[in-house]
Amino acid sequence: MTHCTFCPLLCAFTNASELDDCRVRQSASVIVQENQCFVQDIAVTFDQAIDHAVSLLCKATHVCLTGQPRSIQTSRSLLKCARALNGMVDLNGSQPSFDWIRTVQSSGFQSSSIAEVRLRSDLVLIVGDDRLIDQQPRLLNEICNSADDTDQMRTIVLIGEFTQFSKRLKSLPSFGRIRHVDVPVESIPALMQNVANAFTGSPIRPKFTESPDSPRFDATIDDSANQLVELIRQSKYATFVWSTATAFKGGEQFHQAIVKAIQTLSADQRVTGMPISGTSNTFAQVSTWQSGFPGRFSYFNNEAIYDPLLFSLDRFIDEASRSDGKHVLLSVQESVEELVGPTTNPPERLPTIELGISRRKNATSEVFIPIAFPGVDSPATFFRSDNAVAIYIQKIAATSKNPTAASVLERLISKLQ
Repeated sequence: MTHCTFCPLLCAFTNASELDDCRVRQSASVIVQENQCFVQDIAVTFDQAIDHAVSLLCKATHVCLTGQPRSIQTSRSLLKCARALNGMVDLNGSQPSFDWIRTVQSSGFQSSSIAEVRLRSDLVLIVGDDRLIDQQPRLLNEICNSADDTDQMRTIVLIGEFTQFSKRLKSLPSFGRIRHVDVPVESIPALMQNVANAFTGSPIRPKFTESPDSPRFDATIDDSANQLVELIRQSKYATFVWSTATAFKGGEQFHQAIVKAIQTLSADQRVTGMPISGTSNTFAQVSTWQSGFPGRFSYFNNEAIYDPLLFSLDRFIDEASRSDGKHVLLSVQESVEELVGPTTNPPERLPTIELGISRRKNATSEVFIPIAFPGVDSPATFFRSDNAVAIYIQKIAATSKNPTAASVLERLISKLQ
């Protein structure tokens, strides 16, 4: 298996010699739980499931393609299917990504790569909460454990609500120096502004006023801003790391505050950022190549029309709840993590066609077609989480003979034509 810095799969192996067959089979057996197609909870053959799905799609006037496609191959086929159906595209849990996109559009941003951080950064400031390490379990080894990469121990600063992350970091044999600025996540934008103000010599913002919507913090946070600035001034190369795939309160404001702080600090210091994307980064890359947009668009006469507010999954589901029943949801679930679904519960009468690795509990899909686990059951290509490089992963444990999501989508397209 090709070395994968931030592996998009469950495995944590760096090369083929480290593969533990038992562990791979164990993981895969938990993931690949279903090899049977279903239509309205009745077991059917693959061809019967395909025919029923095609029937639903042919009768639909509005189709939304969603889910969590992981590989380049599946992403291409999903977009091809959306074009054939004049369908709308919006992935599960896409809001954090669009908060980040709006930040880039308004402020501009140039990010660093994992290799650059590993080799050059002597100060890494990790912003957010424990969800970052839940999403990227190998972050500890790839960035934080620096004994073999730099002449001096790297300083790690955790900014936010970190408990498990801090404990795991200290368990590494070589972890550098650790500092933790323990502040609520909702206070991070204000802290970042204070860091920028302290760096330029501008007055640090006073305490928050009493307000139910405004977090309050005391002078210790102001002290933290000054201490962070001092650490950054003493460093040779500082890097801010945070997740653009996590839903933070304030969303765009959270990202904007970090980006603005980096821009201010980099005027006189070597400071950069490395935003870490989630499981949808591969699709966003492919979608941008093929349609010009990372998501939340709809095809009309083979042309992609972009509107991040109009073409959202929540809005589609809301319209379906008040429609005449001609809306259909086509979901491709190649992700093994707990899904981040829409904020609106789908109405029971919204027909859903699901292509999934395993059948989710309490699923209400009218059609379910099991698919192969990309990279495990079949070869697949993924974009790394820093978006710097695409990685081809050969199948490492063929535990299932299910078809790939791409092949199922291509079958649907051929039937629709």
